Amino acid sequence: MRLLPIVIALFAGSTATAGTVIAKDLKTGIGLGGGAMVNGLTAKQYLSEDFAVQAHLGAVGLGLAVGADAILPQAKLWEGPGATIHWGYGAGAGVWFYNVGIYGRGQLLDISGIVEATLRLKKYPIEFSADFRPGFLLGLGAYSGTAYSGFHIDAGGGAVRWFF
Repeated sequence: MRLLPIVIALFAGSTATAGTVIAKDLKTGIGLGGGAMVNGLTAKQYLSEDFAVQAHLGAVGLGLAVGADAILPQAKLWEGPGATIHWGYGAGAGVWFYNVGIYGRGQLLDISGIVEATLRLKKYPIEFSADFRPGFLLGLGAYSGTAYSGFHIDAGGGAVRWFF
């Protein structure tokens, strides 16, 4: 929770210069969010207007989780006076390294497809994203062969990122 005031101060003290556009002019974003099993810090880098990579790092339960995604941003769905909504698709993977008492140590790997919607503010260099992430979980270590392995359609993610 100590990080929240810093993030709010960054967002509040930064405005986009007239004519700057996320993905075109502002390529790097940092913030808070989550993806394939990961909630915590997130970063997104637009390598071009048509391709982005994003990463997540966070603590999940009694372990550490990391994730990475490749996103292919697509056309605008909507444009208003203060924001635009875009969509995209891609793929990602996340892994949770855990040591959970009676369950022992292991890893839980998630490989997922991604359908993403992003809301980009025009006045501020901020992007909000929401993801639908159907995929496949694979339990390794203590969770091998358990109910934690198999296909899933109930996963999602999202983030808020400040771009510079």
